Amino acid sequence: MFLQTVVADGQAEVRFVEEMKARAAETRGDIEETVRKIMDDVRIRGIDAVNEYLMQEVDAKFDYEQAVGKLRELFAE
Repeated sequence: MFLQTVVADGQAEVRFVEEMKARAAETRGDIEETVRKIMDDVRIRGIDAVNEYLMQEVDAKFDYEQAVGKLRELFAE
């Protein structure tokens, strides 16, 4: 369910907010772990890792060659 209605009764809204905080903390931890793994991989493998991640995430309309060229420029600086 995308949107949930909570009837405020002094307890339901508190419980709902606590559940949201718990989900947010869990999600934040997952995101931080994922980013840490990606950054470690990029440190070790450099542009090859970046290219691999780009290929996994890039939309078909994205100009891959242009992005790789820009990344090569950035890595050269």
